[in-house]
Amino acid sequence: MRRFYSFKDELRVFFELFPHALRDESLRRRLQHLYAWYFRVKLDWLPADPENAAAVDAAAGLNELLGAVIDGPAIQDAVGREGFVIDRPYRVLQLMLEESLPRILGEDHPR
Repeated sequence: MRRFYSFKDELRVFFELFPHALRDESLRRRLQHLYAWYFRVKLDWLPADPENAAAVDAAAGLNELLGAVIDGPAIQDAVGREGFVIDRPYRVLQLMLEESLPRILGEDHPR
């Protein structure tokens, strides 16, 4: 997630284009494809046993939540929120995931 954030300038362009993409059907479809790719990449990080429907569903939910977690700090940084330190939310997220990932994706999931 931190590597995605390292593309700060590209994220700024993304946020600038986003309102236009919502109004332009062609751009919106491109955005859908971008997000589909983005979510496939993150699912590679979240392997869930395909035989365990609950784990697959949990991985999908966590994937969607991580998308928001990446976008949120990027927005805060882009607006220049005073006192914002980008590593802080990622450190907290790391702690949360280290503790909960095995339960979310099934007890057999490696940390």
